Amino acid sequence: MKKNAAQLEARIHKLQSEIQPLSAKLVSRDYETAQVVMAVMKSAGAAGLELINAVRPEGSVSVASLGQQKVEAVMHEIHLKGPYAGFVKFLQSMQNKEIALTIKSLEIVPVSDKGEIMIVLHLALL
Repeated sequence: MKKNAAQLEARIHKLQSEIQPLSAKLVSRDYETAQVVMAVMKSAGAAGLELINAVRPEGSVSVASLGQQKVEAVMHEIHLKGPYAGFVKFLQSMQNKEIALTIKSLEIVPVSDKGEIMIVLHLALL
């Protein structure tokens, strides 16, 4: 009986040592950025905006409050260019996405006489 217990314990330790590197690989991968970029690209394209850049700045995880709970919010910086009306359509389209993005800051800069604007969004993925 003791021999079986010792064998089982040794097997469990071996399996845990094999699982740990695999789970570390999965945890360290950035799955969220691809989801955010795809959602932004679809909404921007439908609204007539051009996606200039989408990045996840280093150290872009912050703690946010969601009711009584503290959650990690992953920040993304999105640069768009196009007409103001397209930006309004973009915001409306983003509300209908299944991905929960919150606008943390927004900067709008006119870039031409044709009414085009450059938009810099800082989005938080909760």
